[in-house]
Amino acid sequence: MTFSAHGPSNTQLGAIAEDIGEKTTSSLFFSLAFLSQTSGPFREAIEKVTKNDKIFSYGISDRKVGGLDLMKPDGNVAPVYPRL
Repeated sequence: MTFSAHGPSNTQLGAIAEDIGEKTTSSLFFSLAFLSQTSGPFREAIEKVTKNDKIFSYGISDRKVGGLDLMKPDGNVAPVYPRL
């Protein structure tokens, strides 16, 4: 398996999205570039897992991604992207 996007002839995002969305059962850690620009099954899988309160998820993106925010135990939302 690979963890980067490739040309149309050997793209892996669909398979990775399926793994994330259907096989994540306890935790998901991610570091993703271009997540704010990504749509479709891959983004949907990340959103599905992060909305499931039975799965611990924690990650970072290169830009702010609306709807994917880190809520700290004290209830404050923390940024999960670098401040440029």
